[in-house]
Amino acid sequence: MKDFYGQPANEFSEQLEKQVQQREAERQQAETDSAASKIEITSCHSAVEHWQKEQQRRTTNKDAVEQKLDKALLQINLDRNTLQALLNKDDQWVVTQKNRFNRLTVKLQETTATLKIKKQNLTDHEENTPDVDESSVLLQMKGLTDKQGKLDKEKENNNYVLRSDDEKIKLGKALYDELKNQTTIWEKWESLNELIGSSSGQKFRIFAQSLTLETLLSYTNSHLEEFAKRYHLQRVPGSDLELQVVDQDMADEVRSVHSLSGGESFLVSLALALGLASLSSNKIQVESLFIDEGFGSLDQETLDIAIASLDTLQSLGRKVGVISHVPVLVERIGAKVIVEKVGGGQSVVSIRNC
Repeated sequence: MKDFYGQPANEFSEQLEKQVQQREAERQQAETDSAASKIEITSCHSAVEHWQKEQQRRTTNKDAVEQKLDKALLQINLDRNTLQALLNKDDQWVVTQKNRFNRLTVKLQETTATLKIKKQNLTDHEENTPDVDESSVLLQMKGLTDKQGKLDKEKENNNYVLRSDDEKIKLGKALYDELKNQTTIWEKWESLNELIGSSSGQKFRIFAQSLTLETLLSYTNSHLEEFAKRYHLQRVPGSDLELQVVDQDMADEVRSVHSLSGGESFLVSLALALGLASLSSNKIQVESLFIDEGFGSLDQETLDIAIASLDTLQSLGRKVGVISHVPVLVERIGAKVIVEKVGGGQSVVSIRNC
């Protein structure tokens, strides 16, 4: 078997066959592409022809529109440059111009209506002109003008009076408010004055003393129950520090402390002293108690009660000093300070313990 280009004939033949088939396929594809290209060319020619007609139509329409626009601009006395400037305005400008146009339209309508009314008034005036002399009318007008001037002056004077009155009312209100405020402040101070008095403290001091006196009277009356049940001390109603005596043996007769006899005054004074000593047992220390005379006016029973009370008070740790010349009392006192006259205006003091 012969070789072709160094290949066996069969193999070379098969290759040629494949190449022929390939070239045939390429030819058919080329024919297909050619047919498609012819169709596309035909379509492009049709499209070009269509758009050429469309361009001509649009050009014709454009010319017609421009002619119509020029005619419309001419009617409103507007050129294209001004139109372009207006078209460049923003939406806010358009809204503003519309609002302004609406306001002007309303104003035009109002002015038109007013003009119509004025014309009608003028027509009525011309048709009904009064038959009056002009000089008489001018004279009357001058009189009315002068009267109006006087009335205006009176009005100004009245307005001035009214303004002055308003200022006085305003000032009066301010003074009233200030008075009200000061009254409130005064009421507070008056309440304090009623309660504690002035800054000197006298009223409050008396008030505090009256409270202490109430406690003192309680202790005093307790001691009076021991050696003088007949008497009862109390404050004079409506007073702070004044005292009065209730005589329980005389149907609770109220007596002044100045009506007490010497013996009665001694008993009440002793009860007050003992009450003061009892009062001092809390915070106030009254360690000494001196009694100057008064025992000579007591009967024996009352004297014994008084001495027993003094002994009780001494047993509580308080010093009790008695100044007296009553022999019975002198004998019952243990420690004595005796004052004896020696003549020539001199005296001798000695201490004795029994």
